[in-house]
Amino acid sequence: MPGKVRAIGSGPTRYVQGIDGLSEFDRGSGSGWMYSVNGVFPNYSADSYTLKPNDVVAWRYTLDLGKDLGAPSDGGNSGGAPTGGTGGAGGGSSADTVIDVPKDQQQDYVLKAGKDQQGSITLNIPDAAPKVVLNVAEAKDGLPQLTANKGNLIFTIGKGTKLVSGGSAIELFAAMDTADAKLLALVDGSLTGDVSVDAIRQAFTMGAADQSFLFDAPLTITVKGGKGQLAGYIEGGVFTPIPLFASDEEGKQATKGSEKITYAYVDGSDLVIKTNHFTSFVTYTTKKQEQASVDLSKRYADADRISAWALESVKEATMQGFLQGSGGKLNPQAAVTRAEFVKLLVSALGIPADSGSSTSFKDVPGSAWYRPYVQAAYKAGFVTGDGDRFNPNDTITREQMAAMVVRALALDPAAGTAAPADLKKVSPWAQSAVQAILAAQIMNGEGSGFNPAGKVTREMAAVVAVRSQAYLHNGADPSGSGSGSSSDKGKQAAAERQIALTASYLQKTVPSPAVSTLGGEWTVLGLARSGLAIPASYYDAYEANLKQTLEAKSGVLHSVKYTEYDRVILALSAMGKSVTNAAGYSLLEKLADFDALTKQGINGPIFALIALDSKQYAIPAASGAKTQTTRELLVDYILKRHAGGGGWALGEGSASDPDVTAMAIQALAPYAGSSKEVRSAIDEALAWLSANQQADGGFASNGANNAESAAQVVVALTGLGIDPHADARFVKNGHSAIDALLGFAAADGGFYHVKTGEAGNGGAAPGVEDPMAADQSMYALVAYDRLLKGQTRLYDMTDVKAVL
Repeated sequence: MPGKVRAIGSGPTRYVQGIDGLSEFDRGSGSGWMYSVNGVFPNYSADSYTLKPNDVVAWRYTLDLGKDLGAPSDGGNSGGAPTGGTGGAGGGSSADTVIDVPKDQQQDYVLKAGKDQQGSITLNIPDAAPKVVLNVAEAKDGLPQLTANKGNLIFTIGKGTKLVSGGSAIELFAAMDTADAKLLALVDGSLTGDVSVDAIRQAFTMGAADQSFLFDAPLTITVKGGKGQLAGYIEGGVFTPIPLFASDEEGKQATKGSEKITYAYVDGSDLVIKTNHFTSFVTYTTKKQEQASVDLSKRYADADRISAWALESVKEATMQGFLQGSGGKLNPQAAVTRAEFVKLLVSALGIPADSGSSTSFKDVPGSAWYRPYVQAAYKAGFVTGDGDRFNPNDTITREQMAAMVVRALALDPAAGTAAPADLKKVSPWAQSAVQAILAAQIMNGEGSGFNPAGKVTREMAAVVAVRSQAYLHNGADPSGSGSGSSSDKGKQAAAERQIALTASYLQKTVPSPAVSTLGGEWTVLGLARSGLAIPASYYDAYEANLKQTLEAKSGVLHSVKYTEYDRVILALSAMGKSVTNAAGYSLLEKLADFDALTKQGINGPIFALIALDSKQYAIPAASGAKTQTTRELLVDYILKRHAGGGGWALGEGSASDPDVTAMAIQALAPYAGSSKEVRSAIDEALAWLSANQQADGGFASNGANNAESAAQVVVALTGLGIDPHADARFVKNGHSAIDALLGFAAADGGFYHVKTGEAGNGGAAPGVEDPMAADQSMYALVAYDRLLKGQTRLYDMTDVKAVL
């Protein structure tokens, strides 16, 4: 139907808004397009569905979120402002199979992989299950896509992977005894130096205990929450530690060309093992940080030259592996280059090395050993260089090191009151950083001065790196005696690094923001509210696109979906631009007609209220409208849709949803102090959100723990002045909502909608970066950062100055 279909997004985010002139919301707040294949309504984008011969596809128009069509209750929604975990009408997937191995299974459970199997297989294995075997006799030349889940273990095979050698029966997660003394001795005997095994955390066989299996491509084993564990495999009675790399890309490069590929890396809080051969695998922790001690005299021939004040830090940095010697020596008094210190700091702070090949500086070659670390620091916002040069081989000075650390930890320069005697000798650009780092006790002066131009030695760099790491984890209390996960300073530093990284990502992936839910106003909002220096040309590009769109549509962005106007109002307000004269049109006038803006359902009044309150805009008189919009009517509409004892949902009578609940709170937040009814509804909603928070601190919508749900809750909490990282109601098992949100971040600055190996819900596939997830995560982290800095909430833009 050329020219008949109106849609936005692409791939897994493709969303059909209208067909042949009939659009979402034209027939009510629950109306929109859905599709079925052979009578089944998939909950994934139609762009992601792989059709087979003779499949029958039907696009049908629903009036009440699919109920009238017989679609399942979680079959998507009809769109609106940016809901996060909810899918969308017009979503779809291939013919996927989910298998739950019975808990009471007495015999071996055998799953036969078909030769031409379409779609993916998800196999859920209970902890107490018997042997589970994948029979690949008919599919050795092309295995189906398979995900197997058992406890906190996830195994993934990519579609088309070939079994090169090994039998046809592949055991999956056959448990081994982690308390077996022989196993413990085998692993312990492979470790070198003074490090010993603390505990065996996981032990299991993949394939068979008595033979090896070889594949033509790496497979993935994920240990959820496995950060801090090491891994190895047993083959022929020999235990081999698996090397741990900073990133997947670094592991790929290191094992390139090898017949047998096995490496590991950390992704968020998870340990990921990539391997193309199956045998028995073990994960374990060691005593090297807590009980074992490094004998520096055995590690470094020149250990006697290490200053007494640096001894413990050098030992700690050596134990953690981010400080190494050269040729058996440490050379503690040798000067450190800028590149060397960046590697040290990036490693100490746990920032993933950049996995790409690009470079932001002319004097940092793509092949240089330090490029991944310099680029990671640049993306994180604490390395700026000198114009287009970084001067990697120059000796770093004390003031340069101070400035770099202050940016990395997001220390508040205004908090620095310490004034060394030689402050005037400090370069003007570094003076506030020097004062801040002295106040934080991460660096000390030399005598009564600071010696800003003095060289940084290797032992000095180690001390600063270890103190920086302690500050990141424990805030202003380097002893770590603070309680729980309430170290806001450390978490704020992590959030600010992610904000800088995601800002760079968004500008690259959305070079010219348009009038759109994806790659449009939400991108502009997050960047504008971040406080980062964004080129004026970026906002100019959006204004030009907006002008073109308004003129082409004669000022009518949508006839029913009034969140289109709200979105633009928020973007322009964040930029300091006029909303009453956008290409000659007043966007506020559209919000004056109450009946028109509520046709969309609950999202209409929610985002109309947010947009109007963003700068306390007066509501224009509604010419010819039946009902004049007032703030009282908008608040009342939202309150009437509140489910007693719970939150809010997209459709009337539906179960409460964290995304919609959080957005309703965002809209009502300014009225919590003046209305008892609003306060009561918000308190009930907060209790519901707390009760429905996941064990990892996140939130699930439509059955999937996803980034957007966590993001919306963070925005809601910060809008009420609640710290989402410190408030006990929103910390589960030591994991806060901020911890959960940061866990969806990808190494390049993007965000996953759903993490690899977890259940999807109709948005981007698990482990795939998603533009909506990136937008919402960005502005949620900005909202958190603004709260800690004492700034106005995300949607309160009364602090934005008008830009002509």
